[in-house]
Amino acid sequence: MPNPALDQVVEAVKALTREEQQQLREWLCNELAMPQIPPTEEEFEQELMSVGLLSKVRPHMTDSASQEDFEPITIQGQPLSEMIIEERR
Repeated sequence: MPNPALDQVVEAVKALTREEQQQLREWLCNELAMPQIPPTEEEFEQELMSVGLLSKVRPHMTDSASQEDFEPITIQGQPLSEMIIEERR
């Protein structure tokens, strides 16, 4: 499937000098390179906030805090997992 925009870029690159092509290659390599160290969760959240995908960062719960406060709820009738399986059928 032809891509006219890509064809234009290729033609523009061909018109560059050898030095300009080398600069473009270096820029592309840096731009497309995978980061060696993945960002921390906090860095990732800050990035999401900077692009507008998050409005605020909520404090994280620690595993021990969530386990200490955990209280299972009891329900009447059949187990919830069975109800979900039946509804999916």
